[in-house]
Amino acid sequence: RDFCLSRGLGDVYKRQLGGMSALLTGLLRLGAREDLRQVRATLGTRVDALFPEIGGSEREMVLHSIGSIFNIRYPGGAFDDLPGEDRRQRTLESLRRLLKRFAEKKPVVIAIEDAQYVDAMTLELTTRLFEKTQDAPLLLVMSLTAPAGVLPPGWSSLEGSRDIRRLGLEEMSTSEARALIAEMLRGEAREDATFIDAIHQRSRGNPFYIREVIEALRDRGLLEDAERRRALKLSASEEWLPASVEGALAARLDRLALELRSTLQRVALLWTPFTGEDVIGLFGEAALEDVELSLIHISEPT
Repeated sequence: RDFCLSRGLGDVYKRQLGGMSALLTGLLRLGAREDLRQVRATLGTRVDALFPEIGGSEREMVLHSIGSIFNIRYPGGAFDDLPGEDRRQRTLESLRRLLKRFAEKKPVVIAIEDAQYVDAMTLELTTRLFEKTQDAPLLLVMSLTAPAGVLPPGWSSLEGSRDIRRLGLEEMSTSEARALIAEMLRGEAREDATFIDAIHQRSRGNPFYIREVIEALRDRGLLEDAERRRALKLSASEEWLPASVEGALAARLDRLALELRSTLQRVALLWTPFTGEDVIGLFGEAALEDVELSLIHISEPT
């Protein structure tokens, strides 16, 4: 409610402007990108709603430049006749204008996961977008895997932008893990240093696994009883505790209804990453609903 979130996923096939079109599809609620005729019509409606003050050639330029991101062409238009660099510059200006219009209503957060797969054109537009200071609240968050801390080719310009900050996510330190455990515990247990140490050793400081261990303890009523806590040994022999992160996830999957597990097994055979449209195209809308419901159940605390 307090901000506008647009989420995207890096395209493993690195299709030109695939990352940017995915972001704008969600932001503008354009529907399935495969139906270009519908996307074209909806895009025109969105531009008219967002920019009621413009018309004529200016409206055409905004519409056509944003449409080019979706590989929509408007033959005979002024944008189509521009040289390559002028087209890129005009597209960039229209993007700035579009994001600023959204941000004028409430802050905009753009989140791209698996950004190591972002195509070169999306990366270039993103870099140039943040070369200038924004006069509206706009935050870009990109997560990516960088082996040995080395960024993929083409990222140096983005990292060098004035308003870009790089955060390396390392393993939690012992003090950080202990603080997280204490925060997740309730009552007297959060003051029990010996108990916190035992959870830390059992979970090896993995945040997801910490939560799984604490939830397993809570389910058995072991957090509120100080005497039982002191007698408790969180060793690998305790079969009711998840043995690993993989074991915790497997346990959550096992708790799903048979129909949901069956759908996940079929969908798991798809390429990585895949989209909701991929699931619908191969298995139908009911399968996508099953996947979404499964993810909700899996992510809920036990």
